[in-house]
Amino acid sequence: MADIEDKLGPAEEARALKDQILAMVGRYAELAHKTRDFAPGTSFIPVSGKVFGAPELQSLVESSLDFWLTTGRFNEAFEGRMRTFLGRKYV
Repeated sequence: MADIEDKLGPAEEARALKDQILAMVGRYAELAHKTRDFAPGTSFIPVSGKVFGAPELQSLVESSLDFWLTTGRFNEAFEGRMRTFLGRKYV
């Protein structure tokens, strides 16, 4: 950690730390939430039907690190993609 602090300014250090955190979250997701083969009659199926992986967990953690807990750049990106998908000016 001292190497990062010695070579970078505060903004660069924060970005480097965020990159490390997101990489660790990605690895965690791969280990803790990996897709398992489906076995009829024995596999658990969540009632919510949720399906997520490393990208979703990384986005969740990144938004919390940025402290965007409601709308923000992630919401704006989603709305932009939804407008394009639906072919609408406003979503």
